[in-house]
Amino acid sequence: MRRNFYYVASDLYLEAPVRPWLSAVATGRIENVPALPQPLQTGGEATLGMKVSRRLSARTVGALQAVAAWRDDADPACAGVASEFRGLYGVGLGKTFFNFEAGARVKSGGCTRGRYEATVGYKPGTRWLLLGQAFMDDDLTGGADVKAQASFVRYSKKGVGLQLGGRFGLGEGGEKALLIGVWTGGRRKAAPAEPEPPPS
Repeated sequence: MRRNFYYVASDLYLEAPVRPWLSAVATGRIENVPALPQPLQTGGEATLGMKVSRRLSARTVGALQAVAAWRDDADPACAGVASEFRGLYGVGLGKTFFNFEAGARVKSGGCTRGRYEATVGYKPGTRWLLLGQAFMDDDLTGGADVKAQASFVRYSKKGVGLQLGGRFGLGEGGEKALLIGVWTGGRRKAAPAEPEPPPS
C-alpha cells in the first residue's frame, strides 16, 4: 500500500510434464486497482504454451519456452493476443542455485515488451527455501520498471510450500507489496527405498 493507492494481484503458474524434456505451461494473472477509473480497475492476462528443458552439465540446465499470451491492458496497442518467448539458464551449487531468464512479448501493431529476471535461492534444510529475486519489465521505448523481492518458503511434510515475503519497486514511485504464495508439485508417487548395503 502507498498512501491512498493500492492494488491486489493474484498469479497462477502450472507446469505439466509431457516428456522428460518437454512440459506444457500455463499462467494466469488477475489485477485489481481501485484507484483507476471503473472500466480499468480489473484486468489480467493468461498464457498457454510449451517449455523444452535440457541438462547442460552436472550443475547447469537450460530451457526455451514459447507461449500464446492474452492480456487485458489499458493500452489498446498491447491488449489482446501476443506471442511470448523466453530463455532460461540455471546453475546449482550445493544448497545454492541461480536462475536467469530473458524474454520478449511481441504483438502485431508495434507493442513489444522485454522481461528479465534473476533469482538466487538457498536451501538450508529440506523444508526451507530462501529466495532473492529481481525483475525488469522494459517496454523498449518509455523505460523499464524494476522490482526486487525477498521471501522464504516453508514446506509441509506433504511437500506443500507456503511463501511469505515482500516486493519493492526500485524506480520512481517506490512501490511496496506483500507477497503470499502456495507451492505444490502435485501428487507424485513415492520414490522406491534405496537397497540396504550388503553386510561387510
